[in-house]
Amino acid sequence: MFKYDLKKRFPAPYVEVKVINPALSISRIHRGKIDTGADLTVIPMFIVEELSLPHRGTEITRGFRYDEMPHTVPSFFVDIELASYSFKNVRVIGTVRPDILIGRNILNKVKLILNGKNSEFRIIDPLIRTS
Repeated sequence: MFKYDLKKRFPAPYVEVKVINPALSISRIHRGKIDTGADLTVIPMFIVEELSLPHRGTEITRGFRYDEMPHTVPSFFVDIELASYSFKNVRVIGTVRPDILIGRNILNKVKLILNGKNSEFRIIDPLIRTS
């Protein structure tokens, strides 16, 4: 069971995320926000730089405001661990932001239970648990 971050204007579910460069076996732990509206997981560019992630393509993206013009962002492949679960070869995009957004490319592989009334959530899937 995880708790929402109650310091936010609108409390939100956050969890620690380990981002791994599988080629170099280096990693960074950083906080990530569960974002059911994001197609792909998003990592801050400072993590891309720290982990020396090789550029693997681009994605055309648009923020939550559809009056903004779409823009192209770099994409990368990483391994991700969160809530004792491991996800290999995950396509992520890099942007200038302070935290990780955990998108549906990961969330659709688990059972996510949001209990906003009690400001807590669970991530469950016994098939992908790490050792």
